[in-house]
Amino acid sequence: MAANLQNAWRTRFDDNGIERWGEGLYHALTFALLMNGDVEDAYNNAQVCLKATQGTKNLDEWIGARLQLADAAAQYGDFKTSSACIRQLSKYVDRLGPSLDAYRDILDRATNKEFTYSFRYAVEQFPKEFGKGSVPAFLPRNDLPYQRATYEVLGAKSFTKREKGEQVWLEVVPNGREPFYVEGKVTQLAYSFWPDIKALKSAKPINLPSTDPYLGESYGIAFQDDVSKVAQSLRGSSVWESNKRITAWIASNVPYVMDGSDKYIVVGNDAFKHRKGVCNPRALLNVEMNRLAGVPCRVVRGMGSFTTPPGWHTWFEIRSPLKNADGTPRWVPSDVGSTVTDFPKHLGMQFYPSVAPFSERGFEWEIWYPFNIDTVHYSEKKLTLPDTGEVIKRP
Repeated sequence: MAANLQNAWRTRFDDNGIERWGEGLYHALTFALLMNGDVEDAYNNAQVCLKATQGTKNLDEWIGARLQLADAAAQYGDFKTSSACIRQLSKYVDRLGPSLDAYRDILDRATNKEFTYSFRYAVEQFPKEFGKGSVPAFLPRNDLPYQRATYEVLGAKSFTKREKGEQVWLEVVPNGREPFYVEGKVTQLAYSFWPDIKALKSAKPINLPSTDPYLGESYGIAFQDDVSKVAQSLRGSSVWESNKRITAWIASNVPYVMDGSDKYIVVGNDAFKHRKGVCNPRALLNVEMNRLAGVPCRVVRGMGSFTTPPGWHTWFEIRSPLKNADGTPRWVPSDVGSTVTDFPKHLGMQFYPSVAPFSERGFEWEIWYPFNIDTVHYSEKKLTLPDTGEVIKRP
């Protein structure tokens, strides 16, 4: 696709500038390169397009060139350039027209975000847990390179932070039948996955059977022959290609449907059988198919969108071939129908992994579902540019 767009653009290029049709093709090429994980090529392509449109009197061309460079630069990790583009574009928000959504997506990826939250845990939502005198409470992840979170517990007798494997949570002793609150602040930093993308594009899928715990069965993930056949047919030459094919297949064949069927479509195999589901069973199916194709991955949960309060969402992470400085694995996000480069960075908060190997589980997140929690406070996000800390308003 990217090669075809390059050839088409060359036929429309004029030494005196870029024609409207040619400029549109160039923007499509940048997008296609990003979707394919060719972030550096997209970054270089966007720079050339910006240079070619210098001096243009066409506002649409001026806006389009800066939109694509802001997006590609942020994903490449050049936040000085992306911030400069955003700073220029912010003066023309009322002229963006159909490009407004693209501008919002770029802000999601290319700015630092700060917000506060407060969750209420009450006896009417968790009668068994209150009756036992110990209520498990979710915690935002604090182990991500792009998310930092604080918390405090109000209205409880005491609480203890628990850790088991990858799971981190609070065991809270309530004050009788009185509700308690977990609240704090989250900071999400603009972050580039480009090093991990390069590694994923060259990493080979792992052959099964394997002792790797992220290639086996776990809660909500039980391998089935019919699912395995489809997963194997979608297996690519790299981890990146395999995941890309699988997420696209699920997006096309297992649509998101909220019609009450979530009461019986609970795990991945349910979604495969009925060919529909909400985010949780679709994410579980994604993990199952990726694992069957030799891609180590895990399910995670969080809260999404800029709505107040935000909605709950389930997606998954792929294990990167790269490691952190302390030797722990790096993880990159993916979702149904998306790749790392277009993963929705507007997700408001990520919690600790919910589907780890059985030996590492602290408790069953899938049984104790988060929808019972009352979100009593979730502030509008404060967006700042990474290079200067300048506050940018999200339209």
